[in-house]
Amino acid sequence: MKLSKDFFFRKRVVTRTTWKFRLLLLALFGLVFVLPYEFWLVRLANSLVQQDPLVGSDAILMENWNLPQLSIFYETASLQKSGYATRALIPEFVETRRTLLAGIRLPKDFDSLIRLYCREAGLDPKSIERIPVEAIDPITLNTARQLSVSLKARRVRSIIMVSSFYRSKRSALAFKKFLEPEGIKVICHPVNEVFSVGTWWKTKDGWIMVPLEFVKLNYYRLLWL
Repeated sequence: MKLSKDFFFRKRVVTRTTWKFRLLLLALFGLVFVLPYEFWLVRLANSLVQQDPLVGSDAILMENWNLPQLSIFYETASLQKSGYATRALIPEFVETRRTLLAGIRLPKDFDSLIRLYCREAGLDPKSIERIPVEAIDPITLNTARQLSVSLKARRVRSIIMVSSFYRSKRSALAFKKFLEPEGIKVICHPVNEVFSVGTWWKTKDGWIMVPLEFVKLNYYRLLWL
C-alpha cells in the first residue's frame, strides 16, 4: 500500500494579525474605555443634528408632525425679521382612507394651535401657507416626497427648513433626497426646544427622544436614504 505524504504530516495555513493591526485595535479599545462616557453621549446627540449655513431663500418651511411646536413659530418670525425669507409654509396633514386604514389619527385642534402659536410669535396666521399632505408611513419620507411636488408647483426654488433639533438630520436627508433633484435647495435650520447635547442623558425625556431618533435615523438610512 502506497502512503501519501499527508498520511503522517499535514501542512496548515495560519493567518495572523500584524503588529500594526493589534496596535490599532488596542488604541480603539483605549478610546472607548478611557474617554468619559459623556464624550460618546454628546457625539451620539450631535450625529442627529443637521445645521446648514443660513442664506436668503424663497420660503421658510415649518416642519411639523402631529402637533406644531411653538419654538418653530418663534424661529420663523425671527428669520423673517432678519430678512432670510418672507414667505412661510407649513404642511397640514389630512386624513384619507389610507391613513384611517393604517390607524394614523391626526390632531383635531391643529387650527387653534396655529392661531395660538402665531399670536405668541407675532405672526399673522393668514400669512402662513398651508400645504395639504397625506400622512403615510414613513411620515417624514412621504412628506418630503409630496412636498417636492407642491413646492415645485408653487415655483419655490429654495427653502429654509425649520426643524426639530434631534430630528433635523433625518429630515434633512429625506427632504434633500426628494427636493434637490427637483432643483429646490434645502437649508436645514434646527431649533432646540428641549435639552442640550451636553445634558440630554440627565433627563427621562432625553433617554426617550435621543435613542429613538438614533434608531429612526439609521433605519431610514438602511432602507430608504
